[in-house]
Amino acid sequence: MKYFFTMILLTTLGCSLKPDLQAEKQKLLNLHEKARTAHFDKNVNGFLTEQADDFMNIQNGDIKRPTRDEREKRIQAYFDRVKFETWDDVEPPVIVISDDATLANTFVKKLVVLKLKDDSGKTILDTTHFAWTTTYKKFDGNWQLIAVTSTRK
Repeated sequence: MKYFFTMILLTTLGCSLKPDLQAEKQKLLNLHEKARTAHFDKNVNGFLTEQADDFMNIQNGDIKRPTRDEREKRIQAYFDRVKFETWDDVEPPVIVISDDATLANTFVKKLVVLKLKDDSGKTILDTTHFAWTTTYKKFDGNWQLIAVTSTRK
C-alpha cells in the first residue's frame, strides 16, 4: 500500500511540473543573439558551439549533414571574405516550443548586408533578405541546433 501511494504521489508531481516556456523562449532568443554576435565578431567557434554533432542544413533543394570540421572550414572561409554591415531581424523571431520543452523551432526573417570583394577585387555591397527555420533539441538540459532550413529572396 505504501508503494502504491508513493507511485501516485510521484506520478502526480511529475505531471504537475510543467516547463517554464517563457524561460525557454528567452534561452532560444539568447542563442539567436549569440549567433548575431558571432557573425559580427567572425567567431567561428562561437557560431558552431550551439550546433549538435548531427546537424542538418537544408538549402537549395538539398539536405546536407556536414561534419563539424566541414562546417568549421565553410564558416571560416565565409567569415574571411565578408564584413557584416547588417545582420538584423526584419521582425521578431517566432518561437514555437513543444509542451515538454525538448524541441523548438524559431522562424526568422532577416536582412543581411555585407561587404565582399568581387572577382576583380572591387569591394561590393551585397544585400539579401532571408527567411529560415532553426530547429533545436534539448540535450542534457541545453538547447542544441539540429537543423536549419534557409531561403533567400
